[in-house]
Amino acid sequence: MYNPRIIKNPAKVKEPKPYSFPTGFAGGMNTAYTADQIQENQSPDMLNMNFDDGGVPTKRTGYSAVNTIGTAGGVKGEYFYYRKGVTDPIHLVAHSTKLYSCHLTTGALTSLYNSMSGDQVNFFTFNDTCFWYDQSSYGYVDSTGAVDVIDGHSDNSYAPTVTLGRSPDGTTSTVYEAYNSLSYSAIDSFSGTVGDTVFQLSATGFAAAEDIGPVYANGVLLATPADYSVNIVTGEVTTTASPGLGTNNLTVEWYHETFCKTQGSDVDLIGKCTIHAVYGGKNDTRVFMAGNPTYPNYQWISGVTEAGPDPTYFPVDGSIAIDSDAEAITGMARMADYLIIYKDRSQYYQTIDDSASPTTFPVMPLNAEYGCIAPRSVVEVSN
Repeated sequence: MYNPRIIKNPAKVKEPKPYSFPTGFAGGMNTAYTADQIQENQSPDMLNMNFDDGGVPTKRTGYSAVNTIGTAGGVKGEYFYYRKGVTDPIHLVAHSTKLYSCHLTTGALTSLYNSMSGDQVNFFTFNDTCFWYDQSSYGYVDSTGAVDVIDGHSDNSYAPTVTLGRSPDGTTSTVYEAYNSLSYSAIDSFSGTVGDTVFQLSATGFAAAEDIGPVYANGVLLATPADYSVNIVTGEVTTTASPGLGTNNLTVEWYHETFCKTQGSDVDLIGKCTIHAVYGGKNDTRVFMAGNPTYPNYQWISGVTEAGPDPTYFPVDGSIAIDSDAEAITGMARMADYLIIYKDRSQYYQTIDDSASPTTFPVMPLNAEYGCIAPRSVVEVSN
């Protein structure tokens, strides 16, 4: 059978036509939806592009070296500390075992603190003061410089008044404030009687005379040895002149690490924490610390003094065990009026109850199956 060969000519190629944008070119970048759900005049990605404050696509700014500190130790943390009434922030840089402020324009470094632990450094701002902690030190930066409050003495941390209306012989008194986990200092407040000049402190067996004082009588600072003397063995303070009859008219601050530890003080409880959150219900009045590897399920809450909220005061009775220590606390973040607490395989929510004194922070279970296994990954977004 004869089959003639059929030759087919290829189809004529159509001339390309320019693509038109019927809705214009002003769609910009749309990252809110998947690429197949956006308009024809929108793009899901624009390399090196970003939106300015007016929503107009602009070229993304790049990076340039501001300062080369050195490779040893590495950068452990950075933070922009904004202060009230000051336009430019303080750029804080933690490198190796040092804390610097970095000039925003020149990159020049000013050393603020030289005894960091070398671990990861965390920062937060509270009452216009910037605080840092790094599993060894817990300190703050203000307009005058940087200080570490974990030194045992109350020079930079709060010394609680542990007794009020204390009788000169120390036999009667009213318990007032709890001891401070961040300090081994405390204050006894005496109510003097006519003629009494000897006052018995809460602690005895002091290491040195310098551990007792300052002493105030009727609001006046006394000097030693002219105005008073101390017995470090018995813990007695003897004034040259009687402060007279009065209510809380003689106050004595003292330092005693051994005794304060028997009352629950331990600077390592806060010093070794790795996680924080600022929370207080409708107002951010407290600092919550967690992540201590020795007490992985514990949370410590800062206190409120007569002067107001104070992140250098963590009352010894202000800790909460969040369920068992089988799971560590891995993150905390505020959501509306609640504080969400994450553990390895569970979640909890925390509220505030200030209907009575003292204020409490009840914890309730939220999810018993899913948690967070990556510390430092919990962040607040549009909250």
